[in-house]
Amino acid sequence: MITPDVAVVGVGQTDYRKLYEERGVRRDANALAAEALRLALDDAGLDKSEVDGLFASRVGYNRVADVLGLHRPRFVQELEGSGRMSGVALQNAVALVATGMADVVACVYGNNGRSVQMKYGGEDGGETVGYDAMYGMTSPGAYVGLMYQRYRHLYGAPEDALAPLALNNRRNATRNPLAVFQEEITHDQYMSSRFRSPRRCACSTTA
Repeated sequence: MITPDVAVVGVGQTDYRKLYEERGVRRDANALAAEALRLALDDAGLDKSEVDGLFASRVGYNRVADVLGLHRPRFVQELEGSGRMSGVALQNAVALVATGMADVVACVYGNNGRSVQMKYGGEDGGETVGYDAMYGMTSPGAYVGLMYQRYRHLYGAPEDALAPLALNNRRNATRNPLAVFQEEITHDQYMSSRFRSPRRCACSTTA
């Protein structure tokens, strides 16, 4: 339960491991979002006709609503694809239900980045692109990596400060049959792994 009157009643996710193994297949982000929602509705025992609110992240709400067959939702909103939007979508969904603006809200995310070889850096020109891109700041990893280097400089964080995060992520992945990585890693394996971006990658369970 989230509030006395609001609850998460269904969760659905595509089979990341199977999708990752089928390397030569180009995926459609809207189709992946639709499959995840179907699984969530099955988990909740609901029909898509009961969904009257939609938050769409990394996919356009107009297109994904057509794919999902949601023709008359009472509320729709499109969110950017950054990681924090999952929390924002959930917060907003709770507010919709709590205020009576919607009864069943679907929070949908679709991402086909691996199959289309998305580089996650430099694709979209924002207000600061003229200042950032020329210095290589074209991805979230670049920004976070630079901030982390500053943190290490100021506070003397050791080389393996992020190791517990990576080890814990991989440990959690072994409990999820749909996760790509199914084996735990040791501290030594983490420290001997190749470098990614400015520092070693803490989120080693993503595909």
